[in-house]
Formats: sequence, C-alpha cells, structure tokens
Amino acid sequence: MASCWSFSQGLTPTVQQATNDTLFCFSVVQSKELARRLATSAYNDSLAMALTRENERLYTLVNNQTRQAKNLELKVRLTNIAMENQERTIQAMEDYLEQQDKVLHRSKREKRLMALGLAALAVLSVVQ
Repeated sequence: MASCWSFSQGLTPTVQQATNDTLFCFSVVQSKELARRLATSAYNDSLAMALTRENERLYTLVNNQTRQAKNLELKVRLTNIAMENQERTIQAMEDYLEQQDKVLHRSKREKRLMALGLAALAVLSVVQ
C-alpha cells in the first residue's frame, strides 16, 4: 500500500539519458523534500497497516463473542427443555404413584370387607 503524493511543479527533476536508462536528478532541496514526503508516506502506511490489523483483531473478537453468546443462548434453551422434560417425567411418576396408591387403598378396603363378611358368615354359621 503506497500512499506517496505526486510531485509538484517545484520538484520537477532534470532528466538525463545514460546507456539505455533514464535518470531523474534532483537538487539537494528537492531530495530533502522527497525524503520528507517518503518518510511521511511510510509513517502513514505503517499507521494504516496497524489500524487494519487492530480492526481485524476487533472484528475477530466481536465475532467470537457473538458466537459465544449464541452458544450460551442455545445452552440455556436446551437446559430449559431438559428441565421441562424432567418436570413432565416427575408429574407422570406422581400421577402413576397416586393411581397405584388408590389401587392399594381399594384392595385394602376390599380385603377388610371380605374379612368382615367372612367373620359375619362364620358368626352366622355358628349361631345357627
């Protein structure tokens, strides 16, 4: 990335031909101005590169944080689903236990009634 400025009218070099090569000759003042401009351009280029690297790093950081946030949201959603499933399972087990408890009470009542009936029959058979 080169950000060199174009030469102004004051920096027009003297052009000389030397063995199939074109040479541009500058005065000392022009050379100093060119050196200053090149140093400024190099500094600006280094700043631009540093800012580009910093921007890339920040974009990567933001992307990572976004990805982590999405992963955490997914974990929360999956945890909520698991909790709902556990609550349904617990409710189904409580319903089953309640039903079994009713069956047990009914069978106990039936056994008591049968025992009472047998006792009544035994008393009636002894009395007669």
